[in-house]
Parts: sequence; C-alpha cells; structure tokens
Amino acid sequence: VVAGLKTDIWYIFIKDEFVNGSYFFVESHTNDNLYIDDYKHVKNIITDKYGKPQTELADWNDDLYRDDPDRYGFAVSLGDLVYSSMWEFENGYILDRLSGDNYDIKHNVQYRLNKFDQYLKDIKKSSSDF
Repeated sequence: VVAGLKTDIWYIFIKDEFVNGSYFFVESHTNDNLYIDDYKHVKNIITDKYGKPQTELADWNDDLYRDDPDRYGFAVSLGDLVYSSMWEFENGYILDRLSGDNYDIKHNVQYRLNKFDQYLKDIKKSSSDF
C-alpha cells in the first residue's frame, strides 16, 4: 500500500545500487473518475516532497469527452486522455502517469536514475557487438 492505495512495487538494483523503482497502483473503482482522484492524490504527495513538477499534462488524443468532466475517467479508459506529471532532477526523474486503453486504466509512478538509462545503452551496445 502506497499513498493509501493498493500497489505493486518493482525495484531494480544494479551492482547493489538502486536505479529504478516503479509503483503500479492496482486499486479498483467502479467510477472511472476516481482513478483521476487517485492520480491527483499521488501527484500532491510527490509535490509536497519535491516541489511543483516541471511538466504537467492532460493530453487529449480524442476530444469527444473534453467538454464533459463527468466522463474524463471514461476518456482515460479509452486512451483518449492521458495525465502525466514529471519532476526532473540532475540524476534522474519521477514520472506520475495515468493512462488507459480498451477500458483498462493504468496508474503508475516511476523513479528513474540516469544510471539506469546508461546501463540499458551499455547492454544494447554489447549485444550488438555479437
């Protein structure tokens, strides 16, 4: 449980050093707008700790429900609306994202250090050497 929400948590360590953490919120709601409330709740907790995010988006892929706030959660479930907030730091970032597809809503937060990206590049380079 993170922020009062049921959560699956994944951590990645490389050489005993934390490089990535992902929080997948698995809370279930019958009203899709409650997922937006969860997203805002988590975003506020992160903002209280790290300050205002550098990027905040409500990205509409289809405007069908844009004028109907009561259907925003449904729009997320269709993939028509994606919420995201990003906090950037010298050594990495935090991304809080609410998205959906095919009536399935996903909310996750990722803490990612730049070292992880470098590690992935090194793996790709070494595998292409063969």
